Amino acid sequence: MVNDNASALPRADGGPSRTRGMQSATAWSDGAFGRPTFPYAVWTLEIAFPLKRYDDRVAHAADGGWHGGLLDADPVVQSLFDASDPNRGDAGPGRPRYWRVDVSRAEHPFNFTFADGTWEVCPFNCTAELATKDVVAVTRPTISEVKARWPTILGSYWEWVWGPVGKARPGVGYMHRPSQWPLVQFAPSGGAPSCRSIEFPARHVAFSLGRAQRKYAALHSGAFASTFSELLAAANAPSSTICITDRSTSDTCDLAALNLVAQKPSVFAVAIIVTDDAKVLTRECTQRPCYAATVTVTVPQNAAAHAAAAAPYVYSVTTNENRRITVKHPTLRGSATAPCL
Repeated sequence: MVNDNASALPRADGGPSRTRGMQSATAWSDGAFGRPTFPYAVWTLEIAFPLKRYDDRVAHAADGGWHGGLLDADPVVQSLFDASDPNRGDAGPGRPRYWRVDVSRAEHPFNFTFADGTWEVCPFNCTAELATKDVVAVTRPTISEVKARWPTILGSYWEWVWGPVGKARPGVGYMHRPSQWPLVQFAPSGGAPSCRSIEFPARHVAFSLGRAQRKYAALHSGAFASTFSELLAAANAPSSTICITDRSTSDTCDLAALNLVAQKPSVFAVAIIVTDDAKVLTRECTQRPCYAATVTVTVPQNAAAHAAAAAPYVYSVTTNENRRITVKHPTLRGSATAPCL
């Protein structure tokens, strides 16, 4: 729970209240510990806006500090947090405000042995009846036992998510990659979401460029490809491993998307700038060498939501060796609006 109000909110566990900052809204009972519970998990989330940092860190230290730290880790980029505030309405004319959001729960199996001699592996088969039985022992079952009954287990646990993130292979499915989380679109009260993010094509290509550059550098003594054609030729070479997932990684690039970019020069343009020996390291250049890869998209007129007579809508997405993403949209004039996917 993110609370930005001055009044104190009670904690679900009965502990002392806090008046500011992030709080958990998940109910918890000590009596439930070590027992099979039905239904097994209930998630609740409340969010209050805006999300912001405090200008005076010391004055609020006794009151819970900043909002959980993560949101306020770098006051220099407060403007980025401000830009995510849905209270500000649309991000631009015709561009709804989007958040990437997902919820994950790593669920480990446990073997519950009951006083009557029966046993069951939870979280599956945890019925309401089991919750009333006396537990004698709680142990970890062998993974082979669990996998024989429930083959979806990942190693030693399940990872349950609110929204799917894709398959682990060919590499886009990974819970710790926010770029793969589901999109939440904020709409005016009573309004109906009707526009999918126009940024998706360039963001997807930028992600693939980043993965291709990382693998290219691993094969070329740390050097990055200085042009898109050079990178694409290496990725398409016979027996190339640049865009192929192997057992050591589940993170790869989309070679089909990169090839499509090369085939659509009227829509996509890619520029790569490599800096071999930067004098100063920055957010834009985090190591030596570093690079900036920019994907520029000229939205086809027949796919745009604005009038056919309007100028083409051109935006760009830039990424670097540290996966930093920046997006630039044009300044629209008059009644012009951004197109939708």
